[in-house]
Amino acid sequence: MTPEDGSPCVQCGGTVRYTKAPYSCVPCSQARSRAWKSRNKGRVAEYNKEYNPVWRKANPERSDEIKLVWVLRTKYGLSVDDYTDMLESQGGCCAICEKHCVTGTRLSVDHCHDTMAVRGLLCKKCNSAIGLFGDDPNLLAKAIHYLGRS
Repeated sequence: MTPEDGSPCVQCGGTVRYTKAPYSCVPCSQARSRAWKSRNKGRVAEYNKEYNPVWRKANPERSDEIKLVWVLRTKYGLSVDDYTDMLESQGGCCAICEKHCVTGTRLSVDHCHDTMAVRGLLCKKCNSAIGLFGDDPNLLAKAIHYLGRS
């Protein structure tokens, strides 16, 4: 029996897509990997400490892509497609100053710190400014009034 002939997984009996592991389906292979990592946390930490910086240096574009996917998903519940859709709906510009990002970095995901609801994409300056005002609309209104006094 080979993975190509649709034989069942030796652990669960399912016929889910095989991995490189002999005769194991993807869910069983992942579960086995998670269990091994939880039993060998020290070895995993040492390996990651040594290998990850080397890999990141050798693969900077892929490393940035993986980090972006992870941050968008874990912090904001967004996919890269969601981010791209938001960027396109804003015309590729900051939602406040309407300027294209010129720093060479991506626009920041602006969100409410209480509800974690995503509001839009902002350039670094606008995102920092809102953060410095503590996301307080009243304080921002006072600042606008102050600037108009001249």
